[in-house]
Amino acid sequence: MRKTNRKTASIIVFLCLLLFVTGMTVFSFTFGTYKASASELYFKQDNLTLYEGNTLRLNLIYNDEEFFQENTEFTYDWYAYFESGDSDIVKVYFDGTIECTGTGKTVIKAYFGGMTAECSVKVKANKFKLSDEELTLYSGQSQDVKLSGIKNIKEYEYDVRCIDYSVPYYSEDYPTVEIEGRGIFNITAGRSGIYEIRLKGKKKDGTTYSRKLVLNTVRTGPESRDLSVAVGCSNDLTMINSKITSVELLGWNEGYSYYDASVYGYGGHISADDNGIFTADEYIGYDTYDTYSRYRIYYKTDDGTKLYSDITVTPYSPQYVKFGDYLWVGQTYEPEIMDRRSSTKVVCTSSDTSVLDINENGSIVPVTSGKATLTINVDGKEFSEDVSVIDVHVSGGNNLLTWPGTKFSYKVTGVPDDLKVTYKSSDTSVASISKKGKLKTKKKGFTIITVTVGDTEMHYTVNVGDETAVKAVLWAGEQQGAKYDQSRRMEEGYFDCSSLAWRSYAFAGLKIKETTYAPTSADLAKYLDENGYTIAKGDLSPEELLPGDFLFFSSGRDNGRFMKIDHVALYYGAVDYYEYYDYWNDEYVSGLQGQLIHAGTGGGGVYFSSYPQYGGAVLIARIDTNNK
Repeated sequence: MRKTNRKTASIIVFLCLLLFVTGMTVFSFTFGTYKASASELYFKQDNLTLYEGNTLRLNLIYNDEEFFQENTEFTYDWYAYFESGDSDIVKVYFDGTIECTGTGKTVIKAYFGGMTAECSVKVKANKFKLSDEELTLYSGQSQDVKLSGIKNIKEYEYDVRCIDYSVPYYSEDYPTVEIEGRGIFNITAGRSGIYEIRLKGKKKDGTTYSRKLVLNTVRTGPESRDLSVAVGCSNDLTMINSKITSVELLGWNEGYSYYDASVYGYGGHISADDNGIFTADEYIGYDTYDTYSRYRIYYKTDDGTKLYSDITVTPYSPQYVKFGDYLWVGQTYEPEIMDRRSSTKVVCTSSDTSVLDINENGSIVPVTSGKATLTINVDGKEFSEDVSVIDVHVSGGNNLLTWPGTKFSYKVTGVPDDLKVTYKSSDTSVASISKKGKLKTKKKGFTIITVTVGDTEMHYTVNVGDETAVKAVLWAGEQQGAKYDQSRRMEEGYFDCSSLAWRSYAFAGLKIKETTYAPTSADLAKYLDENGYTIAKGDLSPEELLPGDFLFFSSGRDNGRFMKIDHVALYYGAVDYYEYYDYWNDEYVSGLQGQLIHAGTGGGGVYFSSYPQYGGAVLIARIDTNNK
């Protein structure tokens, strides 16, 4: 008989323990051995055993670093593509997450940079049975569901995610799930939405089984669980897919004291009838922020199901702040209400919707010049104001891209006689403008033209650059929507990032580095850098850039090229001036939004994007034909 020495036995025991520990994973999958192939692209897990219903994110490794992809919106062309050999067995998503939807064997592949990685997946049958795989419940309605079919489950878990994003959802919209033991889950529908609820059972060894349930929520009951009522007025509670049968007072709060209706009977400063109409007293002797009443609303759904919801009703004294000035066509207005509550409901109506309309969101929309009476109902209290609408137009020089020595005229129409029009340039050394709106560009740079009508300011950008560069970037902008195809990058209607930049300048009469074929983005950057065209290695502000500037980017992966560059874009210009009030810091904030034009798969071909953007430039170069 062959003997095994102690050292060998210790190694065997250690390996067995290691195998036992690594096998106890949440999904009970097993890793195969993996190697860093010559291609330098591989999955950390190359051989998996999972169960139907399991989900797992695969770890894709490139150059010893993990590949992370969180969404489909990329500026660069560097991203991996995942593919399932059989999506009926395993589905794979953009970020490498797999979902086991059937049983059997298949292969997941990842493609990147001409390389391929593979992971074999075996999916075993899930013996879990679910009493209901789809539920339709009213808001607030509950139902038990049960998992069964597998013995010796140690603990139960669940996940909830929204699967319908057609409307925005809030935390109160989500369903709640309670684990009641022995595989029973109590599910209570939230306010609205469609949800996928994955119910899980885990054995002692870590093996997890799960089943998926789809919950469809039919919204019913009060539109809001908070209702505000103007002092001395009445306000009705809006119900959805249901009808109130009765209303019960639960209690009320005055000052720092809460009074339970079951003890003190009827009281408080809010009264209600069984139709859901609530009335606030004319006089309230306490701070309205500390005064409210709690009511229980009993109602029936459209099919007769009986439910109830509790709401809070608060009295307050809203005040309407009049506009007191002209309303402009092209703008949208919201009425300003002082002392409003989070549940305040404002309803606007117009005496003439052809002049002043109210859109589906309740906002005020001027339509054409004229006069109309605006009526505002704020939680039962009405206000009114006579308003005048004007239709002002500015033409002739909106957001210009041009070169020194050009002239433009700004013309303002639709201005009432009592409003004054003035013009101003933020940098008269770049472009000057006369009192009559005549603009003349002087040198390369950037300025903002401010057109003031009465108290209203309108801002227009003027980007003055090299004539060749401006003509190049204007031509690039005209290619918006053209297709992205590296193999056809020099053909009409097709581009990649560097061919768009090179061909734009070629159109304007300047061929950079090559005469017949566009270089790669990295070769283009290297040429411009070595020939003194670099103006920055890092981002610049929109004010510092000029139309036609080259912005080179790197995804950070080592592609063996100059500065690891893998993308280029042309700066189009500063196209938007913004200004807003920062309530957090109590100050006005203004700035510029630049725009890039480039080609890439992330934008579906040739497209515009904003600047600055996530992922800064590593090199910026500028062509100056007057100073080569």
